[in-house]
Amino acid sequence: INAEYGKQWYQRRVRGDMDEFTAHHYKCKFNVDIPPAIVYKMSESTKVEREIPPYNGWGSEEDSRANCLKLIAQAPKRDFIKFMKKDRQGLESHVLRYLARMDTNRPIDIDRTFIISFFLSDGTISVFE
Repeated sequence: INAEYGKQWYQRRVRGDMDEFTAHHYKCKFNVDIPPAIVYKMSESTKVEREIPPYNGWGSEEDSRANCLKLIAQAPKRDFIKFMKKDRQGLESHVLRYLARMDTNRPIDIDRTFIISFFLSDGTISVFE
């Protein structure tokens, strides 16, 4: 890396390596001599192994792991055969639905009801008020 330190907008800046055209431009326009490039070598001891943090309970564990492994996360692969077997077939659906209400003494929350649906095709849960 061709490093030259200079002040720009009251901050110290490092200008890295450049091609011949840019070096010629700096020499002609600003009368700046470009120092030779500095070669940095990264040692093997500085390489750090990534650890996957423990599961925190948000989302599925596979989704959390996928977010740690790649910069742009991809959804984990689902069991497609199970999905096709347990997906809706005509009027027959493979969804377990439950009616629930809050167990509370607060008058404002006593009448609240929920529909909890468990989808057998992919193992997800939906809560609807």
